[in-house]
Amino acid sequence: MGKRRTISQRWAIWTKNEPLWAYLALTCFAMAMFGLTIHLGVSGFWSGVGLWLLIGFDIGLLTITLIRKQIWWFSFWAYVTLGVVGWEIASYFFGSRL
Repeated sequence: MGKRRTISQRWAIWTKNEPLWAYLALTCFAMAMFGLTIHLGVSGFWSGVGLWLLIGFDIGLLTITLIRKQIWWFSFWAYVTLGVVGWEIASYFFGSRL
């Protein structure tokens, strides 16, 4: 069995071993959150732009973590992504019942 590591320790190791990829993934995360802020903060055309930014940068983040074999980070962000999509679907179908 390998050494036990927290997710923060895994981040530190990744930034030491592959700083370009680690910080590119971090930038994708930050830009996805920027897109989320736009999507939730405005309406109309710009809300759609924010949604597309969120989706695009989230795909970038997941792609980088998967290709670079950062399985803990990939699984974390995939869990977050699937959770948000699941709650959005549940809100659409069951939101009027609550």
